Amino acid sequence: MTTKTMLAALIALGLLSCAAGADRDPSATSATETAATEPDDDSENDDVITDVPGHVVEVMDGAWALQPEDDEGTRYAPDELPEEFRVDGLAVIFSGEIGEIPPNVRLWGTPLHLTDIRRRDE
Repeated sequence: MTTKTMLAALIALGLLSCAAGADRDPSATSATETAATEPDDDSENDDVITDVPGHVVEVMDGAWALQPEDDEGTRYAPDELPEEFRVDGLAVIFSGEIGEIPPNVRLWGTPLHLTDIRRRDE
């Protein structure tokens, strides 16, 4: 097959694929497009945690995390941790609204808007 024949075949293939997409209904969206642009109706309930038993952990100088007792691989970065709870290893029960981690950002903990925290008797 010559170079001109191959080039003509590629151009014809390209034109056919463009023509196939031309008859697509512009108002129709794929499941992937819908998932990427529309929020999940159930997402509101997933963003709130309530009465989670855990511990306060000092991550680095002046940075405090809340670590759930049943998931030691997770650390929440509270927006404001009251001074009286800044004790490494303190057993607590906490509630809050989970924040989003922006794309392409690496954080030491999942953002958490703390709505309630109290000491836990062990």
